[in-house]
Amino acid sequence: MPNLNPPDGRADFHQELLAIAADPKVRRLARRRTRDPELAEDVIQEALYKVSRIPDPEHIVDLRAYFCRVVSHEAVRLYRPSETTLLDDPESALGARPVHGQAPPVEEAAVAHLMAQIWLARLEERKEQLRAAVPGRSADPDRYRDLIVAIAPSRLKSVVWDEASDKDLNSDLLDAYPEYFAQPGHGRNSCDRRFSRARADLRALLQEVVARDEILP
Repeated sequence: MPNLNPPDGRADFHQELLAIAADPKVRRLARRRTRDPELAEDVIQEALYKVSRIPDPEHIVDLRAYFCRVVSHEAVRLYRPSETTLLDDPESALGARPVHGQAPPVEEAAVAHLMAQIWLARLEERKEQLRAAVPGRSADPDRYRDLIVAIAPSRLKSVVWDEASDKDLNSDLLDAYPEYFAQPGHGRNSCDRRFSRARADLRALLQEVVARDEILP
């Protein structure tokens, strides 16, 4: 257990930090990130150590969110050490002043990129199983299932980078399968329902790859 009681008068900060680290949702986040209970405990301890050393914690607007970001960073660093070239100096990054509860930009981008790679690998590993679970909604069910699976990686990336747009997704679906999403003889409401169902099918597929509490508890 890191020493969280240095003689600097920050007892309240350290007590809050310990409470956050003990929160079951935060610990579940660490387990989700590492998929290993022992490694998850190491991640929590490393995050505690690093956040406790921040020289000006009063600038952290949301300590819980920031701590979760650091947990994610440490999980990636320990889980895939060969891919953390942008994170080789995390203490230096964490020593920078946190703004609005966010991790520093370089660290944040690196964590997002590496977690996206982990999720994309899961998607590829389970592709056939996930495809089988997609409803065959069109007259050509195999084509519909293939489309949902094919579009999943780009949708996952856009979600990770907070660039997801229903309008863009609808455009991609239409371009790939106009016979279904703009079928002649079907009105606007009917086509809109098809877009809505396709978005729901894609969302259900991605939820099998990325659990809600794996993003942030």
